[in-house]
Amino acid sequence: MPYINQGICYQSLASGAALGYHARVFAVEYRVMRILFLLVMALSLSACIAKTAVDIVTLPVRAVGAGVDAVTTSQSEADEKRGREMRKQEQRDAKEARKREKEERKRARDRDNGDWEA
Repeated sequence: MPYINQGICYQSLASGAALGYHARVFAVEYRVMRILFLLVMALSLSACIAKTAVDIVTLPVRAVGAGVDAVTTSQSEADEKRGREMRKQEQRDAKEARKREKEERKRARDRDNGDWEA
């Protein structure tokens, strides 16, 4: 059923019967551009969907890998931990040595001053 508004029959415009040559070429170009646009969008969307599907499929593998990494200790991590422990122990030993030297200096000073209680 044709749609008529202000003397223009839109059914004939859609079919291209009442259009001139340039208008028909434009209509064809418009359809081609619309099809190309939809095709590009469909391909872009399919790539996005494919990437999402790959992410979903590989998620359990990555989760297990992260869990294994959290549980196990590599050799370099073990070496770093041992190095930290050794450094902390050396710092504690140095602090105790300073404390002992300070007490010894205090006792020597007290002896020199005649305080024999120490």
